[in-house]
Amino acid sequence: MNMRRLHHRILILVLAFSLAVAAVPAADPIGQVIAIQGQATATGPDGDARPLAEKAPVFFKDTIRTEKRSKLQLMLTDDSILSQGPASEMVLDEYSYAPARRKDNACKMSFVNGVFRTVTGKITDLNPEAFQVKTRRAVIGIRGCDLAFRVEEAKDDVYVLRLPRRKRIRVEQTLRDETLGAVMDIAQAGIAVTIQEGMAPQKRRFSASEARTIMQGATPGAPSEEGGGGGGGGQSSLPGQTPDAALLLGETGAPAQESVNEVIQQVSDLTGQDLLGTYVPTLSATPDGIDWANIDLPPLPDLPAEPPPTPPPPGTLPPPPVALGIGSHWYWSIWADDTMDIAGSLIARSDFEELVESARQFDLNGNGPAGALVWQGGTTTRLDGNCALHVQVGPGNNAWSGQFQMQNGGDSLNFDAAGPILSDGRLTGSPGNYSLRIGEAVFDANSLTRRQIEGYLAGPGHGETPITGAAGKCEFEHGGAARVNAVFGADVN
Repeated sequence: MNMRRLHHRILILVLAFSLAVAAVPAADPIGQVIAIQGQATATGPDGDARPLAEKAPVFFKDTIRTEKRSKLQLMLTDDSILSQGPASEMVLDEYSYAPARRKDNACKMSFVNGVFRTVTGKITDLNPEAFQVKTRRAVIGIRGCDLAFRVEEAKDDVYVLRLPRRKRIRVEQTLRDETLGAVMDIAQAGIAVTIQEGMAPQKRRFSASEARTIMQGATPGAPSEEGGGGGGGGQSSLPGQTPDAALLLGETGAPAQESVNEVIQQVSDLTGQDLLGTYVPTLSATPDGIDWANIDLPPLPDLPAEPPPTPPPPGTLPPPPVALGIGSHWYWSIWADDTMDIAGSLIARSDFEELVESARQFDLNGNGPAGALVWQGGTTTRLDGNCALHVQVGPGNNAWSGQFQMQNGGDSLNFDAAGPILSDGRLTGSPGNYSLRIGEAVFDANSLTRRQIEGYLAGPGHGETPITGAAGKCEFEHGGAARVNAVFGADVN
């Protein structure tokens, strides 16, 4: 082969390789900027920072940063809205939107510091368990709602602005060693959760003025604590929207009348005022959607807010829970305000995955305390009792079962449960042989309209005895006739 022919072939190979590389498509954007005020950047995994402007794309694994006196708003491809306030940082950790494949949908992001707001889109309809926000001290499971966040050096605050009926927010405290701390479920709008280092999460009511402040802080074009509303390098894509409109309408976009009514009704429920009966906003359509500038909103009433707690005198202990179950690495508590918590050294997902991948097989049994609250006929009844748990963990066999018996005089709750242990280490299952008796009322499994059981394995997660116990919660409803919340835990060996 002569040199000219060899050079010719090399040139063809180089050109073919160059064309093949050029033909590889760039990563598809997962969303775009729909409003910006001031300056913001997106930094990809390669470390290159891109200045953001309206309609600029954002991608999987981008880190989004805003400068001082700057804010932005993103819309993801599933119509989720993410708002970010001044001097804030978030990371788009995971994103997959596949309407034809429900289980392939997921969205996870980290709020590193600053002020944020999320209004979930279609992913939470397709795969409700797969939308998560991680802050410095917690993981928040989001299921079709409107939340705001303030992430600071000393604490994280989570604000439940809008929560459709029968939806819940789960706040899981993360400790320094990456194990789970307290787990708290929120089922009502108007509640804020504060998470601080070395303390159990604190739940409280917040006022409309506090909601307005946090939402202004994350909304381009609205004044915030740092100032600068309306100035800067961009403007909101929702002309004429006021902070009050954002709070009442709940969605940052063009919501249906149904959503508006739902949010107003929640405010009514919290304030005791019939706002829905006296006021329904008129939404006039324009070729581009909703004419936000012509919405005439009434002043927002303040939600009844609890005053900040007064620190007790030195040596004074806080009020104890009304019921408490304690194991080697777990505990549950029932409080006077009818809330329940689970906490302890709950095994992290990474540790559970290592246990499953190992050749070890665990077949564990144990007994422990259980408690329940039953709401029926306008009264609340507390039941006490015990549970017996059986846990199996190992390659190809991860399951659990349990028997539960609780009573108070002639009132009682009895059921069995069984189900799989999921890949993240959570226990899930359904009740069997279910029986609830409260006074003269008797309920069985046929009248259950909600049946949810969820638990966690407890223990160091490694070593000779990685699993020492399990603890969990149950939620049962019988239409509007009765509702049951229960907690349980047992050491196993």
